[in-house]
Amino acid sequence: MRNLLDGHGLVFNPGERVEGYSNFLWALQLAFAWGVLGVGPETASLALGWASTALAAGVVVRLAWTTPFAREVVAVIALLLLATNHSFAVWCTSGLETRQVTALLLLSILLLHRAAWSPRGLLVAGASFALVGLERPEGMLFGACGGAWLVVEGWRTGRRIADTARAVALLAAPQVAVAGAHLAFRLAYYGAPLPNTFYAKAESWPLAGFAYLGGAVVEHGLVALAPLAAIGAWARARRGDTLHVLAALVVLPHLAVLAWVGGDHFEYRMLDPVFPLLFLAVADGALALAEALRPRWRPVGAGLIVAIALPYALVVPWMEDVATRPARERYFHALHVDLTAEHGGLAWSLPGVPALAGAYNRIRTWERIRLVAARWAEHRGFQAHRDERFRPYADVRLPPGLVMAEGSVGVAPFHLSDVAFIDAYGLTDPVIARLPALPNPPGKLRRLAHPRKDYAARMRERGTNIGIQPHERSIAGALAATKHALWLGPGSWMPFHASPLPGPLVGKRVVTRDPIPGPILLYADRTWRVERVLGSFGDLDGWTATGTAFATPAPHARPGQSAVSGNLGPFLDSYTAADRDRATGTLRSPPFVLERGQHLAFLVGGGAKPGLGVSVVGPDGPIATHRGQASEAMRLVIVPLGEHVGVPLHIEVVDHATGAWGHVLADEMVLVREIVRPKWLR
Repeated sequence: MRNLLDGHGLVFNPGERVEGYSNFLWALQLAFAWGVLGVGPETASLALGWASTALAAGVVVRLAWTTPFAREVVAVIALLLLATNHSFAVWCTSGLETRQVTALLLLSILLLHRAAWSPRGLLVAGASFALVGLERPEGMLFGACGGAWLVVEGWRTGRRIADTARAVALLAAPQVAVAGAHLAFRLAYYGAPLPNTFYAKAESWPLAGFAYLGGAVVEHGLVALAPLAAIGAWARARRGDTLHVLAALVVLPHLAVLAWVGGDHFEYRMLDPVFPLLFLAVADGALALAEALRPRWRPVGAGLIVAIALPYALVVPWMEDVATRPARERYFHALHVDLTAEHGGLAWSLPGVPALAGAYNRIRTWERIRLVAARWAEHRGFQAHRDERFRPYADVRLPPGLVMAEGSVGVAPFHLSDVAFIDAYGLTDPVIARLPALPNPPGKLRRLAHPRKDYAARMRERGTNIGIQPHERSIAGALAATKHALWLGPGSWMPFHASPLPGPLVGKRVVTRDPIPGPILLYADRTWRVERVLGSFGDLDGWTATGTAFATPAPHARPGQSAVSGNLGPFLDSYTAADRDRATGTLRSPPFVLERGQHLAFLVGGGAKPGLGVSVVGPDGPIATHRGQASEAMRLVIVPLGEHVGVPLHIEVVDHATGAWGHVLADEMVLVREIVRPKWLR
């Protein structure tokens, strides 16, 4: 949106025409609010979310008014179920287009149901479905399913085939016109018929999809509500009203596609339009069951039926809230706590609740580490965590030409507007999005929409030259885990990885801790100078290797491995193309002797498991060992060895571990001596 308002077009990076979004209409609304009304997207998205929620609630009431049962009772029951539904509450203020899609789809169903074969009504309903298609690509499926309902209705009511065909054409006309214009724009501007996000995520994983839908059934008590909905649909259809048949025809194909692709990363986002339609059918079902009572007692009977079913729709979300509340005080990846009687209190004694909790525990344990249906609190915590650390860059102006790769291209690009970003998962990059998914490495879990693609070559081709880290207030903090830091002002530093120093930053106030002869080396707020290079790993001459892990230095990340950063050139990497994390072995340096005042410095990364690391070995055995931090970003380590001056020492790079993160990275091993820092850095 910022690029659109600045005249660069609706693109993620200026100059790169990639449709890295899937909510065209939503993006235009936020751009209008920002550019014309001066309301930022953070505020405008919330306002639109609440407005869409109000519209959705209004349409639910209007749909309730079409019931053959007590209209007021149906409306109250449907709104009560919506108001108490955890997922419906989450998507009121998500900032995404989710609730607007729900409101427009409900409106489309209402308009189609009311059209009564009227040409004008069908055109209006088709226009509403067309708006849903502009909001989300799958919106076109909803409109097509609405046409299928017309065919069923035409057959049910004995209409002529020509009349039914004319009605379907009227409903389809606005959708075809709008979708055709949007397709022409896509092809002309982006050169692709579908959003780039489709190509990045196009993979089938039915096992995850069924887990996603099964989780919704368990968490939202659909085991109790779905039978009532089926009764309501049947009872309405017997009275000649097929509203619920229309709703089922619209959403069931959507659910089938959702199951096939593996569900969604966000917490039941794709089910948001389903809940209002389901709850209307539940209300009809409750009243249908209460028809055996006298008329004045029917609302009470329907209320009692819902009151019996409602606890099963509330108990799991309530227990989850109790169980995860302590963890939500901070950012927590893969948020989940197994539900027990301790979290349920009196609700645990309800029939079937322990079984529901057990099913929830099994499904969530499977989902959470595979990034399926991630909890709203996890996303909120992640956004707050990242926003706090990158917000200080919002007013920083950086020179053009900086390119960074990132796995979560949300917060950092929003604040670092002068930097071009490559989405490592391909959502905003057309090359990575279309790379074939590699076989899942042995010992590593498959994750939703994160196929392991070999994107290292694309990153080099695109000219990735920097890895900016969160803002720091001191030079010691900035250089604790990165190679360089850019001075932004008093008490303000931008730490970054780069090799070599990016051209746009040459001549800027950059400090470095690169362990190479010449430049000053900064570490833990102290300054050092390189005096002797023990190994820079253009080759392994003089070093002794055992096993298969250290046959040759690595010029870059190996196939199947995430991008490596922090190295100065070729480096040691025990992750191999043939054996991946299963490779093991050791690499031992020639002997060296320290002079008084010298320290050993080297870069280390990779796994944090026992059996991995870079060790300093003396005559009596290992003296010190340093490991990675389960990251492919190497960090600098300076080892004080004053007690071992004049004693022959060796460096051993060791990999005796297998499985996930069973590899070690190392580079540039040098001897350094502390010196007085330049005045401008004091």
